[in-house]
Amino acid sequence: IPAHEYTVTITGGNGNNMVDVDTYTITVTTPSTSNYVIQSNNTRTFTIVPANQETISITGAQAQVRYGDVIQLGTTGGIGGGQVTWTVTDANGDPVNSTISTTGLLTVKDVGGPITVTATCSAGGNYKDVSATWEFSAAKKPVTAVVTVADKPYDGNTSVAPADITATVNASDLVTGDSILITGLSATFDNASAGTNKKVTINSSSASVSGTNSGNYDITYP
Repeated sequence: IPAHEYTVTITGGNGNNMVDVDTYTITVTTPSTSNYVIQSNNTRTFTIVPANQETISITGAQAQVRYGDVIQLGTTGGIGGGQVTWTVTDANGDPVNSTISTTGLLTVKDVGGPITVTATCSAGGNYKDVSATWEFSAAKKPVTAVVTVADKPYDGNTSVAPADITATVNASDLVTGDSILITGLSATFDNASAGTNKKVTINSSSASVSGTNSGNYDITYP
C-alpha cells in the first residue's frame, strides 16, 4: 500500500518515542479518501524491556576489619551517572549496628559476622538495577590498658594492694560513646627494696571489664 494511503499511530504509556522502556501500541488506519480499507489486524503491541547494565564491583574493601573501623567504599562499573545506594545487614538481611552513608562511608559497630554490604546501581527505567556485595566479619578493636600503681611505704614485701592499682584505656582509643572500667588486677613489685621507678608485674588473670560496649575490645595489659 502506498504510504499516502494509510496512517500509522504509535502510543505508549509514557509517550511514543519507542526508545524508552514501555509497552507500545501501533495502529494502522486509512483515511476516508483512501482506496483501501483495513478490515482487521490493524493493531499490534510490543514491549521494550530494560537493558542489562555492566556489572559493578565494590572498591575500598579491607582484608581485615575491626570494630570501630571507618571505611570509605566506592564502586566501579555500571552505567556512567547511575545512582548508587548502599545497605549493610547481617547474612539474613536483617539490620545491624553498623551503618553506611549515602556516599558509601561504612562505620563498623559490630563484632563478628558475617556482615553484608550491598551496593545497588540504578540507571533509570531503561536499565535493570545491578548490585554487588562485600561480606566480612569484624574482630574486636585492640587497645592497651594504661596501668598505674600508687607509691607505698616500705613494708618489706612485694605485694601491691588492689586499691593502689588503677587501669584505664585512653578515651582516644575508644569509639565515641563507649567506656571501659577495669577492676580485679593484681600486681607485685620486682623486689621488696625501697626505691623509685620500681618495676611492677601486672597479673590480669582475674581482671573484670565492664562499660558500654566493653566486650567489643581486645585489651592488652602491660
